[in-house]
Amino acid sequence: MKLNDLIAIINEAYPDGLIQQYFEHPNGDNGDGLAAFIVHEVKETFAKAPDKTQLREAVRVIQNARDELSPIIEALWKRINTTRRIKPLVNTHEDKMEKWAKKYDDLNGRPEGPDDR
Repeated sequence: MKLNDLIAIINEAYPDGLIQQYFEHPNGDNGDGLAAFIVHEVKETFAKAPDKTQLREAVRVIQNARDELSPIIEALWKRINTTRRIKPLVNTHEDKMEKWAKKYDDLNGRPEGPDDR
């Protein structure tokens, strides 16, 4: 199997097809760092070997990346689930307008309805 063939297999499976673009233009900026990373890793580990060996090595490299990313994802989710929302020090203009409208409606006895928003 040639490197081009392996890249074509990976490109078919990748959502936006940028694997091939990064392979053909390694110094180009196509806006997808993950695609560039995948191409780099696969190229770096490619060696002349039987097809199944090449495929297994590509799987190993991609799985290794997944294994290194998984704890990062877990840490971010943990932070999301344990962090309380911190109220901004300065309210936005929209927040001030909403509060003013609510006070106005409360003072004038006007009930808030779906058409009033």
